[in-house]
Amino acid sequence: MVSERPEGPVLDLASGDGHNGLFLAAKGLHVILADRSEEALRKAKATADGMQRKVTIWKVDLERPGENPLTEEEYSAILVFRYLHRPLMPCIRKALR
Repeated sequence: MVSERPEGPVLDLASGDGHNGLFLAAKGLHVILADRSEEALRKAKATADGMQRKVTIWKVDLERPGENPLTEEEYSAILVFRYLHRPLMPCIRKALR
């Protein structure tokens, strides 16, 4: 766990229903939940709406060949649990502040 509160957004990659990211949102962090599953993101949004916390939902396919979906923003922290797509690893490093 990070000892200091990140100042910028926290990205939860392949978030699924948002379990991990929503934990941080409940602590007051701005979290971006990123996944390609509309159903999982719909569940995450319903939970986030009930919490009344700042959560952004981002539908994205992280495995599109030749694309880096992480080029536009920088993040204070990036969560990745139970997901491995090796070509994305350098992109994750670059997207961290």
